[in-house]
Order: sequence, then structure tokens, then C-alpha cells
Amino acid sequence: MLRDLEGNIINLKEFPDALNNHRLIWGKSGSGKTWCCYRMIEEAVEQKKKCVIFDYSGSYTTKEQERSKFASRDQTYVFDGNQPGITYWYTGKNVYSAFEEALIVALPFRGHRQREFLHKVMELLKEQEKELTFASVISVLDGYVQGLTDDESKERGEKLLDIIGQYEKLDIIFRKKTPEMDKELEDNKLVTIMQFTELEGGTKKFLTEFMSALLWQSVKDEGNSADLHSVDYILYDEFQNVALGKESTLGAMLREGRKCGLGVWLATQILSNYKPEQIDTLQQVDTMLLFQPSDRSMKGIAQLVDCEAWESCRSALSDLQNGQAILKGKYSVNHNSKIWDIPIICAVDSKSSN
Repeated sequence: MLRDLEGNIINLKEFPDALNNHRLIWGKSGSGKTWCCYRMIEEAVEQKKKCVIFDYSGSYTTKEQERSKFASRDQTYVFDGNQPGITYWYTGKNVYSAFEEALIVALPFRGHRQREFLHKVMELLKEQEKELTFASVISVLDGYVQGLTDDESKERGEKLLDIIGQYEKLDIIFRKKTPEMDKELEDNKLVTIMQFTELEGGTKKFLTEFMSALLWQSVKDEGNSADLHSVDYILYDEFQNVALGKESTLGAMLREGRKCGLGVWLATQILSNYKPEQIDTLQQVDTMLLFQPSDRSMKGIAQLVDCEAWESCRSALSDLQNGQAILKGKYSVNHNSKIWDIPIICAVDSKSSN
């Protein structure tokens, strides 16, 4: 996929040769980062690896796949957040507890009592053997709150209804997946695109956080040697839309993903809106592909390459052509065994770029 300026093949290294399988792909619009991501996905498919892509900017629609000459379209399943009655098959141990924890991560819960209410509702839902949807959770919660006699408890329950109720129209059915189902289901593809582009801003952000938490829980449940492995790589397109705090799902993935064999690929064109502690979290990524950045991000990205000699790196970044990037990470040249970690200018193998 990558070649240096002399035409040599550059092979990116992963764990155990690298610290982890995470990648950071930075660059302004039109610099080639999306084209590069498509090529990374194709390589993963060739290796029979499973990828999940969170698309909330329209970079992975059918039209964009064709424009980017995506060779793995026949191995791609689209999970459309706008499609009524779409089923999400959860591969972890307990879909009810995972749903509950994902809600807690994705929503602004206030206090222990609201979490107790939610836990009670999930128990009732499981006992009643109802389909697990946002609407069914809201319906059971509403019935439970109406049966309360204590005014204070009822008020807490009504506030919880207000928090969850705004997502009632998300018509997704959550079911437990078993190994026997894997080959029969439509979503049994190597690439899954979580297509959230057409959702409204707040709903888009919520569903990204919620589904990320579900995925991460299933990865932790499976570990490295599960019979049913849900994902090897997760790609976040324009990941500035995802929470990156210490307690966030993405932060946990970056810190602990190596233990479960998970690689997180982060693509963005913005750096300047991140706080220092968030930049520290991003620096856990062992492989960086830095395409030509915007003027606002130029200095920050140059410092990622070399915090001391960043001015010379800034010059190199500004001279990059479309489809070229500075690679910072572990790599080999022409499939040789020697591993290098000196930053190098590379080009994505095709002349075309996004």
C-alpha cells in the first residue's frame, strides 16, 4: 500500500513488533487520507480481518466507495442507523447488561439512583422477554415510573425518561448472536459500515458513542481467542466527533485494545480543538500517517513527528503532495526483516487520492 519516494515497498508493523495496532491518519480535505483508509481496509480484508467503520461525514457511502475504487464492496455490509427495524447482532456475553452499560456511557446520567432505575428496567425487560429496542426500554421505564408512589423517586424516573426518550425513534433491534448464526446472517461480512451520515447531530453523536460502547464490550468479552470474533479494526472517520476523555470508550480502546487484539484507526483533519491531556491519549497510537494538514494544525502535527525539531518537520509537511504522508512508526522496507522507526515520507500506492 505504501512506497517511499524511491519506490520501495513500506510495510507497516503491528503488535508485537509495534506497541499496538492503532493508527492515526491526519490531513486536510483532499490530502489523500480517505483514499489511504480505503487501501488499509482492502489490505485487512485480504488478511481476512474484520473491520467496522463509523461514517458520519459521508466518506463511505456507495457513491464514495465507487469513486475511491474500493475493491472490497462485495465483503461490505451497511448498518444504516436510519433503516426502520434493522437488527444489531451483539456478539458478547450478555446483550442486556451491555445495552445498559452502553446507555450509561453515552448518556448524561446524574447519580446512582438513575442507574438503579435503569438496571431495574433492564431486569423487567429481560423477564418479560420483549424485543430489546430503545422504544421498549422507554415503554417499560414509563410503566415502572407511573407505578412509583414516592414523589422524589418518580421525579428522578421522569428525568431519566426525558434523557432516554429523545432517542425513541431510533428503530434498532438488539439481539444476541451465536456462533451458529454467523454464516447465515446478512451482516456476516468482513467490513461493516455504521452509516450515520443522515442522522441529526445529537443523535449521530449519541449513537456513535452507544454503538462504540457495545462493540468495545463485545471485544472485551471475546478476548483474543474467542470462536466468534466481532472486529479486528475499528475506523473512526473524522473522530473529533467522538469523546476522548479518560473515562471515554475511545480512550479505553486506545489504552487496552492491544490486550484484545483490537486496532483503532483514527482519521481527522482537525487537531487544534484538542486539550493537552487528549493529545497525550492520542500519542498512545504507535503508527501515524500524517498527510498535508491545514494551516491551523500544521505546528501541532509537526510536533507529533518530532517535538524538538518540529520546525523542519513543518517544512516537510507543507511540501507534501496529495497522497503523500510522513510515516511515524514501525515499518520494514521491501519485506526485509529489519524494523525501522525513523520518520519517512511515503506515498499511497495509487496516483489517485481523496
